Amino acid sequence: MLWTLYKVRSPETSVDFPEFYELLLKSGRGFGKVEFHIYITHGWWDEEAREIKHEVRVLKTGTGEGFRSYAEAHKMYGQQKRHYAGNGFVHAFSVEIPSGKSIYEALAPG
Repeated sequence: MLWTLYKVRSPETSVDFPEFYELLLKSGRGFGKVEFHIYITHGWWDEEAREIKHEVRVLKTGTGEGFRSYAEAHKMYGQQKRHYAGNGFVHAFSVEIPSGKSIYEALAPG
């Protein structure tokens, strides 16, 4: 599951390098078992360096591991999506697999 959230006035706004958050939920193996991880990429334009910057972090549980169930990870994923929408990142885009069709979701701002 991958959504990219943008902080622009409208989804049709033409901004060369809009600030964004990308939320990715995926499964992986950790210590011999399946775990679910949430990757959050924050990207922005650095005017001084004249380039796009980004940083990636991985959300973990309080024990420092991935989430043990999809339901637990999906709940946290939704909380993160609402958190960023509350900070103005209200235009969300994804791609439907396998059709490749673009999906748009207008998120409530808070």
